[in-house]
This record gives sequence, C-alpha cells and structure tokens, in this order.
Amino acid sequence: PQYWEGLSAKEFLQEIEEWLQRDKRLGIQSISRHEKIDAQSNAADTVRSFGYLAKALLEKGLHFNLVVFGGDTAMGIMEAIEVSSLQPITEIVPGVSLSKLKCKYGELTLISKAGGFGPENVLEMIMNNLKECVQPC
Repeated sequence: PQYWEGLSAKEFLQEIEEWLQRDKRLGIQSISRHEKIDAQSNAADTVRSFGYLAKALLEKGLHFNLVVFGGDTAMGIMEAIEVSSLQPITEIVPGVSLSKLKCKYGELTLISKAGGFGPENVLEMIMNNLKECVQPC
C-alpha cells in the first residue's frame, strides 16, 4: 500500500521500534471485532500492511514473537518475511497454537488463532497459559 512510502509510515515505524526497545510488548490491531471491512480490497490491504510492518521491523534488526489472530493475516505476514518452515509446538489454549517458524530473518515464535471466534479475553488467556516466557530469538 502507498501508505508505507510516506513520511507518516516512517514515523510510525520509528515509534514502534522505540516502543519495542523500551517495553518489549506491543499490540497492533487493525479493526475491532465488531467493525466490518467493507471491501475485499481493504482486507487485502490490511494483510499486506501487517506483512510489510513485520518485514520492516525485522529488517531493522528487531526480533520479536508474533501473536496473530486471523489465518489470512498470518499467511500475509509469513509470505512477507519469507517463511521457509513452520513447526507447530503446542496448543496454548483451545484453538490457539504456538509454533516456531524459520524465515529470511531467523527463527521466530508464532502464536496464532483463527479469526472470528473465541472469547473476548483470549489474549489474557494466552498470557496466563504460557507456562514459561517465550523469548524472542
């Protein structure tokens, strides 16, 4: 998307980089679960944007764990960062998997859930059920 070529995108990436260096946790949400995307092209743009964002952060040398809700979003990110293998490790809570992936930028942890279902507090459930802290590579 053209957004990523502009100054506001560069500023946004800088803010994210600073946040990750300071806090190590960051959540980015495209829309609330109660909003609807009007056109398929908007959904495709969102998927491409998340892929671009992950790739841009990895290219800056940042390493992080991915928590992704939505299969299309996960696939878009994996395509953008050139994933060569994905190994499921365990199910953290029902319907939420923890996997290791290898990509152009190294090995990352992926926690993923299909979009559109699950309780409102699924992210809290994920955090509570992780037996040990998953460290970024």
